[in-house]
Amino acid sequence: MGNCEESTPKEAGMPNAHLCIQNIINQMLRASLSQVSTQEQLSQILKLIISAPWISPAARGRIYLYDKRTRMLRVSAHVNYTMEELDACPPIPSAECLCGTSAGTRDIVFMPTTGGDNAQPCGHYCVPIKSNDRLLGLLGVYVGQASCDDGQGITERTDPSVPFEREMFLKIAANTIAGIALRKEAHENLTGNYLIQDVINKILHLSLESISLKEHLQKTLDIISNVSWLSNKYTGSIFLVEGSPEVLVMKAHRGFPLNLHSVCSLLPLGKCLCGLCALTGKIIFRSTIDDDHEVKYDGMRDHGHYCIPIKSKGQVLGVINLYVRRGHTRTHEEEDFLVSVANTLAGIVERKRTEDELKKHHDQLEEIVRERTDELTIACNKAIDANEELKESHEMLIHAEKMASLGQLVAGVAHEINTPIGIAVTSASHLELATKKIAAMFYDKQITRTDLEKYISVAREDSDLIVKNLFRAGDLIRSFKMVSADQTSWEKRQFNLKSYLNDIVMSLRPQLRTTPHVVTINCDDGLELNSYPGAFAQIITNLLMNSLLHAYDEGKKGTILIEAVPLEDEVVLRYKDDGKGIPEGNIKKIFDPFFTTKRGQGGSGLGLYITFNIVTQTLKGSIICESEVGKITVFTVTLPSVL
Repeated sequence: MGNCEESTPKEAGMPNAHLCIQNIINQMLRASLSQVSTQEQLSQILKLIISAPWISPAARGRIYLYDKRTRMLRVSAHVNYTMEELDACPPIPSAECLCGTSAGTRDIVFMPTTGGDNAQPCGHYCVPIKSNDRLLGLLGVYVGQASCDDGQGITERTDPSVPFEREMFLKIAANTIAGIALRKEAHENLTGNYLIQDVINKILHLSLESISLKEHLQKTLDIISNVSWLSNKYTGSIFLVEGSPEVLVMKAHRGFPLNLHSVCSLLPLGKCLCGLCALTGKIIFRSTIDDDHEVKYDGMRDHGHYCIPIKSKGQVLGVINLYVRRGHTRTHEEEDFLVSVANTLAGIVERKRTEDELKKHHDQLEEIVRERTDELTIACNKAIDANEELKESHEMLIHAEKMASLGQLVAGVAHEINTPIGIAVTSASHLELATKKIAAMFYDKQITRTDLEKYISVAREDSDLIVKNLFRAGDLIRSFKMVSADQTSWEKRQFNLKSYLNDIVMSLRPQLRTTPHVVTINCDDGLELNSYPGAFAQIITNLLMNSLLHAYDEGKKGTILIEAVPLEDEVVLRYKDDGKGIPEGNIKKIFDPFFTTKRGQGGSGLGLYITFNIVTQTLKGSIICESEVGKITVFTVTLPSVL
């Protein structure tokens, strides 16, 4: 492949030799683009290099590439080397030899040799493979008699005994190899980043499940313990910092013997490797058991550790402890991966703790609200000055009501999604078993037409169930994401009113499905608004929840109609229910704060008050209520189409 010896003279100055060199360069470029493995590409290029007319017939060559795990240059391709000779070559750049010199200086180095058979190589080139000034590898090749001089020692590339043309040829070869190395590195980085992101996505997906923090940490440990390139000792643990004084509490573990679990379940900061990691907030790595590994027991096998602090804003929240094989090499890639996992867990731990704290405060706030309501009602009757305090309390209560509504939405949607996902998983499992069974019958040549028709029927039914339920879950998630985001941000944007009303009703499906009521939406498909969709969501949510709480007796089926009609530059929104209606004496009070006929039964007296404020203040519109006891209640909301 590419050998020019028979067709061109050995003197590099001959015209045919120049043509041969150009031909070799062209073939190297083609080889670098071939769809073969990196090792095959390098072997092809190395054979092309030593086929140059000025290189000895008995030429030998090696290509080194940088190994990230060992941080050394190791042989990736070679020609005419025995395994014993390769084993005798130490890793570069630690070796004190010609290749080590070239690697250290990032420059071409040539060493001539004298004496011996002329058929043997008489000189040695070492050429750095680099990108800018970053060393990617090394090309080492022996050359023929024409490249040797009469001196001894290392000859730099500026020495006249090293022809410039040959040096340029080797540089071109090195640049070609650099391109291959960079593509290989980019592929490895892309693959590594994909694997890391896949693990992070799995961990984040867990946070969407209705599981405890302890269960989340255990499943996270199971995920990272099975990363094949990180460890084959599937043992580890996750600690969180708790208590006063602070200690590490083991929240998840995998592969721990009972005697070790009992000792490590509560670990003081600073004790053993995990405690030291928590105390210093720094990554601790050991490739074997040493004096810092304080917790030991008889029969403990030698092993190494990665201890990664779980930190948020400089504060250590816990520690990931992962066992590795004895003698395992520490790498930046592994550390970066584990730090990414730790950072992800830090956010999840903080969020879970914040949710628990918010729930605690929410319960306390509800108690305060109940107590303060009576106090403020009395105070308003006694003094005008108490009016200011009442306004402040109203703002707090409005915020609490909105958050409570969003909380109910989150809990309801999460519960609702479980059903379609469960059906999809069950159908997929059933389809998998049917597929394995029909495949076995096929390979055993026992399959019949009846078997195939039965399998097709099963596959059609299961596929239909999977698709329908995943679409159902997708619709729920999409509606929840849109409505919940709008309710928390209240940003103005253009939206289709009918589509958004459907999303709102779907997000409230968990509350509606427990009742026999039917909700109908009557709206023009093309009706667009430039307004605050979050405000619309809050209005419809409050009106629907008001109907569910007040309009119907338990077990009675009702019909709720939501219709929207464009009117010049305005939109008229009518909300109707055929429930019990509102007595005439209460019509004028329904928009007053704290007015409710269901106090102590779920009514706060704030839903319609908040609705009135949103319509009149945020949306610059108006709202009126008309009702006939025992027949119908109608809320008419008039709003501008564009704000």
